[in-house]
This record gives sequence, C-alpha cells and structure tokens, in this order.
Amino acid sequence: MDSIKGILFDKDGTLIDFEKSWYTLLRGFVIELTDGDMDKSSEMFSRTGADLQTRKFFSDGLLKMGSNQEITAIWGEFLGFNAFKRAQLERAFNAVVSKKIPQYVHPITCLKSLFKELYDMGITSGIATMDSKHSLEASVQKLGIQDICTYRVGYDSGYGKKPKSGMVNGFCQAHNMQPDEIVIVGDSAHDIHMGKNAGVKYTIGIVPNKSEKHHLQGADFTLPDVTHLVAFLKNERQYPKHAYAF
Repeated sequence: MDSIKGILFDKDGTLIDFEKSWYTLLRGFVIELTDGDMDKSSEMFSRTGADLQTRKFFSDGLLKMGSNQEITAIWGEFLGFNAFKRAQLERAFNAVVSKKIPQYVHPITCLKSLFKELYDMGITSGIATMDSKHSLEASVQKLGIQDICTYRVGYDSGYGKKPKSGMVNGFCQAHNMQPDEIVIVGDSAHDIHMGKNAGVKYTIGIVPNKSEKHHLQGADFTLPDVTHLVAFLKNERQYPKHAYAF
C-alpha cells in the first residue's frame, strides 16, 4: 500500500447504487420520450442493457458501461432520429439528468468519510465516469465531496472515454503521479480495461454478487463494495491476485 498515491473511482455502481440512483430517472425519461408507449420504452431499455419491468441492469449493457452519448444514440436510432435529432436528444438527456440526479443519487456509503479515511492514509481520490460532467458535478455537490475529491471527469470533459487511458492520464497529471502509483476501482469491464491500458498498479472490480464475478475476470482483485476498500488496502498482501476479498 505504501506505493499507492491515488485511487480513481468509477461513479455509478461503484460509489453510488446504480438501480436506486438511476432506475426511476431513466424510466421517467424514456416513457416521456415515447409518449407513454410502454412497448417502445421496454425495447429502448432492452437495447441499452436493462429490463424495464424487473429493474435489472445487465453488467455488459450500455446503461452500465456506455456514455450518455452512446446510450442516446441507440435510443435515437430506434426512434428514427437523424444525426441532428440524436445530438439534440443527447443534450436533452444530459440536461434532465443534471437537474434531477441530486434527488435520486444514493451513495453506497458515506463517501465523505471514505475519501477522508483514504486521504489520511496519504491517498488522493478522483472520479472518472461515463456520465456527463454536469451530472457528475451535481452528484458530487449533493454528496458533499467536492472539496476532498477535486479530480472529477465525465465522458465529455475532454479526456476521452473508457476504456481508453485518457481519464487516468489526466488524473496522474493533475496530481503529479505515475500510473503505477494509482489504483482503479470500478464495476464494469471498461473500468478494468481502462486501468490496464494506462498501466496502473492494479485494478479492483466491484462485484456485489460473487456469482457474477466472471464479467470482471480481468480485475486484479474484486470486492463486494467500496465499504471493504480501506480494510483491503491495509491487508492487501494477504490476498492472491484475482482473489474475491471478503
């Protein structure tokens, strides 16, 4: 742990509960977009990796892994939108999410306490998400972590998208660190691949259900959630690579 200077976290599904934070917001947006057509709404959910009826979000779906741009492009294509209208849809979606996410965002734990504990261990925290930068800022402000987590980037912040390494490189530059001094923590394959592409020290996959560990098989370690992170860091040497700790 002595060589770890920074941890770059994914947001949705890692720091905040995905279903509790997103289902109602996404359902409302899609149903309004289809003028209440539930068949179309269900199909739009399905095409981006979720089940409208069961509230299930699939680990390899766009809603869990993709950017807002990629998600709205699929929705727009399904609705027969041209490129101009798809771009309008992306902007509209980002505006609605940025406005409404503060009332829905549901942290996995007290993030201010988590980041403070990491800071006291000499570790700087950052957030890299495929959500928009404005939605990220709205969430950060609501959660009260803006002062202790200063590196915060979305898919539209200018660092590229996951799984490319740009977001990691930006984190390193912002805090004068090398990739092999930081750790990536995330719940999607894109997070893990981003870390590998950047050459980070190691990657930690978040897998609440051990039976679903296969979708993050490339992760160096996996944890059920971030509440176990500090204890893991303090005892990391006792865990073999690819272990499901705790």
